[in-house]
Amino acid sequence: SESESESESESESESESETETETQLGVGLSAVLEQLDIAFDDEVLGSDFLPPAIDGESVDPGEKIPLPVPEIQTDEPVQPQMVESVSIKFSEQPKTVGHGNRKIELMSRTSDEKAQFKRNKNVIVWTVGALLILLTMLIMLNFS
Repeated sequence: SESESESESESESESESETETETQLGVGLSAVLEQLDIAFDDEVLGSDFLPPAIDGESVDPGEKIPLPVPEIQTDEPVQPQMVESVSIKFSEQPKTVGHGNRKIELMSRTSDEKAQFKRNKNVIVWTVGALLILLTMLIMLNFS
């Protein structure tokens, strides 16, 4: 039990020393970073590091300047021009097949007719595919 208490006290003292070391490093690191930041600010502000402004006036970085206000002229209200109306005639004749008494007008299918056609097509395609697979199996089994 004495060895257990000694190992516990050693681990506690190690964790305390690690925490103290990390704290010291953090304080030292933050102080160095502050010094670098101050030195950099002094160098940038004291030099012509930044290019001159477009209008020729020199402005310090971070200085707030007002945004330019555009001039708006409200002398006369702008009225939209009148649009000419154009009439459009559809002279498309219905599509037909045949001649004379056998003439039939072609119309698009209803959604039910389209669904039925799709079902029939799928059944035919699946049947042909299954027959091809069976035919291939029979040929492979007979010649092996």
